[in-house]
Amino acid sequence: MIISHQYKFIVVLNPKCGSNSIDSALKYYDRPNKKDVRSQRYHNSLDDLTFDYDEYFTAIFVRNPWDRIISYYKYIVEKSPNHRYHNVLRWHGFEKFIRNPSMAKLSQCSARAKGVNWVGRFENLNEDFSDLCQRCGLPNLELPRLNSTDRSENDLNSYFTSQELIDLVGEQYKTDIELYGYEFPKGKDK
Repeated sequence: MIISHQYKFIVVLNPKCGSNSIDSALKYYDRPNKKDVRSQRYHNSLDDLTFDYDEYFTAIFVRNPWDRIISYYKYIVEKSPNHRYHNVLRWHGFEKFIRNPSMAKLSQCSARAKGVNWVGRFENLNEDFSDLCQRCGLPNLELPRLNSTDRSENDLNSYFTSQELIDLVGEQYKTDIELYGYEFPKGKDK
């Protein structure tokens, strides 16, 4: 979570939604007091704040759940050798991951979005980040590309090999899909 008392804004960070890049770009404006947040986790929600933030601009970034879950899987397999599921996933693959709720547990974006004023989309990350900077009264900051996984347009087809897998994610992330109008990209369904 990024808190700027000087500029009166709060950005709630969602995993696999550009949070490391956003955090890096805004780090000079992030000056929270340790007592501002109940727990010192990286991915907090507004409910974790201990101060009145009514006069603050609050924002969050969300991401298409099908794309987000692939990113999470690839992050564990390719970039996180110490993750508790790393070796299991290397040998058992994406389908096993997606079918195991404890492995594929990635909170819905909407769980952290309660009470925010503005929602940016990972699909328009650079443009929406520029909009966020403008709304917060900041200069147009460069957004670095950090902690990203290499992917192609065909990733959805190569990972979601059946309608059943598409529907499984659709059910797991139903609230995000309905709230933010996401759907499995057209022309990609099985």
